[in-house]
Amino acid sequence: MKFLLSMLFVSGLSYAQVNQVEIKNFNFSYKAPLGEGMAESFSYQQQKMNQQKVFVEKFAEVFKIKLEGHENQDLEFKGAPQLVQDADVINLNGFNVGLSDQVSLSLTQGEFVSPHEKLSLKNVILSCDRIGQTAQILDEVLSGCLQRMSLKVSGFASEPEKGLDYSFMESLNSTFSASASSLSIKNVDLKINAGKFQLKADVKAQVSGTATATGTAKYDLPSKKITVKVSEVKFGFLDLTAQVFEALKKQESDSLKVSKPYIYISIN
Repeated sequence: MKFLLSMLFVSGLSYAQVNQVEIKNFNFSYKAPLGEGMAESFSYQQQKMNQQKVFVEKFAEVFKIKLEGHENQDLEFKGAPQLVQDADVINLNGFNVGLSDQVSLSLTQGEFVSPHEKLSLKNVILSCDRIGQTAQILDEVLSGCLQRMSLKVSGFASEPEKGLDYSFMESLNSTFSASASSLSIKNVDLKINAGKFQLKADVKAQVSGTATATGTAKYDLPSKKITVKVSEVKFGFLDLTAQVFEALKKQESDSLKVSKPYIYISIN
């Protein structure tokens, strides 16, 4: 979920001022608090610019964005997901996004590095609906994506840094008789239809197989809260639902609350 919110953050960087956006072949590097990138083309409100430079600077919890090139403009983004807020390093290669009546996104390679985690992504393809008319485009995107979405990721790796809770990984390693370094996830396939989700992923360890999860997800606009109900999480014939909730319970925070079978994520 942190990954999904981060992708939606990147797709909606200028959501406060821009209703329609298209970005093609954007490459971006950020080392807190400064970032710089170049897009092959950048379009918004039916205005298209080629070879558009983008500069980002973080002030407290606000990302200031400056466009330079064919178009010079200052934008800002508030309320980024915690993964993005905490990132010391962000690298994006081959990033494309379209934001209109629907949302489309693709990423050749991406990396988010924080003091607690290194998240690496490869070949991401996301498409989903956009629902409603609100003052915040992120609300419309979350409402739509949690009703209908398709997400594919060919490679996903999360490497905990010192101090992060390892309990879930340890439970998986014990189940698979594998070490943490040998565990990898590929071919992630997440589909949401009418709020019901199905997740599949290839897990490779000493024992390899397919992990699956099912349940429901919805976004409540007044409370700005995502509610995920997990029906089951399985690896082959093994039911890992209990281990997942035990690990998530230890990661509770102001924005993440867990009460089996529910997971509550606050967007505020």
